[in-house]
Amino acid sequence: MAESNEGKGFVKAVQNTDMTYRFVKVIEEGKGAIYVREDIASADFVRSISDQPVPSRYVRPVGGIVNIVEAEPVLMVPFIGTSGTSLYATTTLGQKVVEVRQYVRPIKDYLPLILRAISFTRELSVKGIPFITVVIGYGKNNKPRFLILRGARYFVRKYRSRKTGELRTYPDLRLFFTKPLFGGFKKGERYYFVLSVLVPKGALTRKTFVVPAEPKGTVTTPGATAQQVQGQPTEDIDRQLRELFEALRKVNS
Repeated sequence: MAESNEGKGFVKAVQNTDMTYRFVKVIEEGKGAIYVREDIASADFVRSISDQPVPSRYVRPVGGIVNIVEAEPVLMVPFIGTSGTSLYATTTLGQKVVEVRQYVRPIKDYLPLILRAISFTRELSVKGIPFITVVIGYGKNNKPRFLILRGARYFVRKYRSRKTGELRTYPDLRLFFTKPLFGGFKKGERYYFVLSVLVPKGALTRKTFVVPAEPKGTVTTPGATAQQVQGQPTEDIDRQLRELFEALRKVNS
């Protein structure tokens, strides 16, 4: 179950244009934690990510593209990770092409939290909510790099200990982005990253399961409830999606 935030102060706040979104800690494991926006912290799909089975070998988050200018964050996971490169083979017109792709690998302490964040995006996809997952990495000179998640590969490495000869396992998760090579991170060194999930502005308020709970002792009228879940019309969301496609191309150019 998600951690109860009743009676606790808000542990994180993010300023997004003229709006401040308050975040609460819903999962804490090891050295890290997952922060979810306060108004959806009690939703069923948020609580479900606190106890997730190990995903399949290949993890491929799915979801629509949302407007990065008119988007709002719903989940954040600060983590420490390393970067490296791997070869990726594709076949084009019958010709095999080998590409080099750079990845970000969360260290073991933060890996379960990132897997749960990916599970959260799956829940959004099931509910028909478009989203985009971004990772901000602070590399050399603490200069931030903005990366758009394309997919993730999860597998378990097996190796034999040199000292004892015992066969051991080591879980490995690699995050790949729309930009194959982004530089700025020395191989093997640890850096600070923040994974965020963004949705179109107003997309969640159209869903009845996101209506914030009323304070104790208050009465919600039918008119007030209808006004809360009305949200933006579909054509506004579609327009935002079209605008984001162009915005993302500029960010990655």
